[in-house]
Amino acid sequence: MFVLLGSIRAEDQIIRKTSAAPLRVERVTAETYEEVSYRQRGVSSEKKLSADKVREVIYGDQPAAYTQGIRFLEKMDFENAIASLKLSMEGSGVRDWVKTYARLHMGRAYQLWGASDKSKFQEAINTYNDLLADDPKTRFYAEVLLNMALAHSSNGDLSNAVATFERLGKEAYEKKLGVVWEARAKHEKAEAKLLAGQLDESERDFKSSETFCTEQAKKTDDVVLKAELDRLAGLDRLSQGKVLIKRKRYKQAQDFFKGVLSNSSSTLEAMAGAQNGLAECFLAEKKVKEAQNQFAIARVVYGAVSVEAAKATYYLGICCLELKEKEPKYKMMAQTYFQEVVTLFPATFWAKEAQKKLK
Repeated sequence: MFVLLGSIRAEDQIIRKTSAAPLRVERVTAETYEEVSYRQRGVSSEKKLSADKVREVIYGDQPAAYTQGIRFLEKMDFENAIASLKLSMEGSGVRDWVKTYARLHMGRAYQLWGASDKSKFQEAINTYNDLLADDPKTRFYAEVLLNMALAHSSNGDLSNAVATFERLGKEAYEKKLGVVWEARAKHEKAEAKLLAGQLDESERDFKSSETFCTEQAKKTDDVVLKAELDRLAGLDRLSQGKVLIKRKRYKQAQDFFKGVLSNSSSTLEAMAGAQNGLAECFLAEKKVKEAQNQFAIARVVYGAVSVEAAKATYYLGICCLELKEKEPKYKMMAQTYFQEVVTLFPATFWAKEAQKKLK
């Protein structure tokens, strides 16, 4: 998350992961996935910080067009956001960071825009490729690859999605980008295979990813890193239940999800997913009322997990459509749920699906 500045500052700031106080410097001279270089006022030589110690960099000379572009993006005004960000890169004297950051946000804007216009996913991919070509050692290298892979997946190009996830996993290891990126790559690759209907491969990959996360979590004393690896291991475990649903083994899937819900070590995210998974089993068995009740629980009890809350709300709309012949009021209720997904969770896959139902 990038902080917006209310006024131009002469100094740049480096926000470190280990300190709440910003490191104020005359100028940040470079950001790579290895290190952040900077120069302090009155000192000619550069100093460096390891990139994994840096949370954020705030530049004091943000062009007005860049700042405006970020504001448009926060309002989900993608067209104006992209136009402003493009404008921020033009002209002489533009610092290198502007081009990298502007392209990063343009890619995000196109990707979010893809929920309502699928052609924008390719625009996102093109923008990310331009970023990597212009700044091949960007500090956002792993994030860009992940977003590119997700854009391929959203665009229905699962072959390139899997290939890009594999590239991320390989380069995260080789470039020492961090074990979390390796774990994310493994999990998302398995999700892409599940989406493609490759059930045996996805199940195998989810189990392998869970094992990897669990083993890596045991090796670290970093509390934050361990929590993230545990979270990803929980998602891998949860996704194995999704495979059971795809195989139409509903009773086995129900028992699996109930086990997650009753396990005191399950994360909130895993429990939210399990609650939705349980509801999906009932819906698949045409037990619509039972499914409706379970989705309602997921929406209320686990509302803090936005992706799962969006999914539960979307499926409440689906349940209403299933019941509309019995009670006419359900058709109107369905539209209300779909609109809620679009309004409250615009950046999710479920907003895209809900939008189709509103047409």
